[in-house]
Amino acid sequence: KSLKRLHYYIPNLCQVITQPSASLGPIRLADGIIEKPLGQVRLNCLELLTVSADFAQFKCGKVLSNLKSDFLKAILDMVFIHKANNMFLCHFRRLIHLSMIFRRRFLKYLFVDYGMLDRLIEFYNSSQRRCSF
Repeated sequence: KSLKRLHYYIPNLCQVITQPSASLGPIRLADGIIEKPLGQVRLNCLELLTVSADFAQFKCGKVLSNLKSDFLKAILDMVFIHKANNMFLCHFRRLIHLSMIFRRRFLKYLFVDYGMLDRLIEFYNSSQRRCSF
């Protein structure tokens, strides 16, 4: 019952994840300056999202159907900003993995509509420094 209630709040979680907090200023990390830091709350919301989809097991597709294309576009953009944040990248990878199994339409959005493959190739060809991503 509590997992079902959590699924009700997935659109709210997506909104929190994709909208940076105004109270967090730029942070200097070893990888460089992050203009829009992720913050603990947004990272926890992303973790709740991926864990709730994971725990839904065979109903995962239904859970993932709550994600909108705006969220997919925003999280893809965030990958290039938070390329050194292993926790963020781990949850992004998990969402991609679940999408491959339960919602292939999301992969179509990412690869065809948002040019994920081209952006990744561009990133790896132009990136001077190695990173976790």
